[in-house]
Amino acid sequence: MIGKKIILPFAALFIMNSCDEPVYPDPTGEKGVLVMEGMELSVNEEPDAYVGSYVINIKSRGSGDVVESWMFDDIPAEVKLPVGKYIIEAYNEELQPAAWNAPYYYASSEIEVQKDADATIRSLNCVLSNVKIDVAYSDELKAAMGNDAVVDVSMSGVTLQYGYNEDRSGYFMCPEGACTLVATFTGTVNGMAWHDYQVLSDVKAGQARVLTFELTDNLTLSQENIHAKAGATSQMITVSATGAWEVSVSDDASTWISIDNKTESSFVVNITENESTQARTGTVVVKMGSLSRQISVSQEGREIFGAPRFESSTVDITGENDAADFGTGKQDAVVNIIAENGIASLKVTIDSEILSGLLPEVGLEESFDLATGQGVNGTDLTAALVSLGFPVAEGGTIDINGSPVEYKPVVNETNVQFDVTTFIPLLSLFGQGSHNFIVEVTDNADLTSSVTLHFVSH
Repeated sequence: MIGKKIILPFAALFIMNSCDEPVYPDPTGEKGVLVMEGMELSVNEEPDAYVGSYVINIKSRGSGDVVESWMFDDIPAEVKLPVGKYIIEAYNEELQPAAWNAPYYYASSEIEVQKDADATIRSLNCVLSNVKIDVAYSDELKAAMGNDAVVDVSMSGVTLQYGYNEDRSGYFMCPEGACTLVATFTGTVNGMAWHDYQVLSDVKAGQARVLTFELTDNLTLSQENIHAKAGATSQMITVSATGAWEVSVSDDASTWISIDNKTESSFVVNITENESTQARTGTVVVKMGSLSRQISVSQEGREIFGAPRFESSTVDITGENDAADFGTGKQDAVVNIIAENGIASLKVTIDSEILSGLLPEVGLEESFDLATGQGVNGTDLTAALVSLGFPVAEGGTIDINGSPVEYKPVVNETNVQFDVTTFIPLLSLFGQGSHNFIVEVTDNADLTSSVTLHFVSH
């Protein structure tokens, strides 16, 4: 990490007004004399400073209102004021929240004007009453950093940006007590993006501080924890380093965490989908010489829903269906298969004495899996299944009789229609019989459900 040096010099002087003082005395009341002739004004940090343009205010001790005001060169020999207590203050310019080369020198003194005795101001000594901040770099860091380097210094809600060659001092207001200063370094160091910061929580008005950034061996990651949900995801990690570094994955997590897109200042952590209900953790390690940083990776387990289920508004999935009730101009023979964990297999078995001998003529077998498009013997039945309107495998396009035909997917789908509307009316052509379509669905959570769709032809 870039090192830090702090220089602490001056202390500020503030005179606080009491809340129980009387307000400004009645100007029509009795008056006294405040003698100002011979008053001396000095600046503690600058003994040779020109003070002629300094502002001299006389303020009511009770209300804080300014009663009289002059430049120091223009103060009168004496001034008559209503009897009462006052604050005499001097300063070089108005205090700014933050500005370059803008020291704020301030002094104040309490005095009481009486009726029968002259009050006299002998001297005021102004001291630094805002905070002076300078930024410096060690010779080693200066040689390594690019000219894009900047330091943003913030205090009391305002910021000054110190550029690469900034030689001015910044001055910041610190209203009361201790203020917090944040200095953020941004730029390239040894050709790589670099970020560092200093936080000082005890800064007080009247202090002058030099913030020195130094170069030491450093290895910093943009984050050291990754928490992922069960789905696949990727996360870019930014690296700030003073030398060459390497990244690796712990052996126990190498099957589901991988690294790619490595550059001089970043890499990507890839996390595969978690097929288990159990959460898992792994570690990514970044090394540079003797320095090592770890990223803890955690991934949630997959939420398991209930077993697949079957729904239909036209087909009685628990009883007998008349084949003559389905077809064009009649009811659709559609069953919705709902598998919230995603479908792994969708096996169909046709149990029919009449159809068993006819299925080979249309390119089908008595049993097949729509998730693979294959029969029980491994025969590819995709073309025949698609021609009958079934969804198959991952979906796609197939050439049937010289024309491309698109078909919908089955694998990993959560809602699939098993539609035999065009198939059922054909059953009546072969005479009286009983026909069962046994549908068995297994999802990605290894949960299985089945239904027997029973049709009769007359």
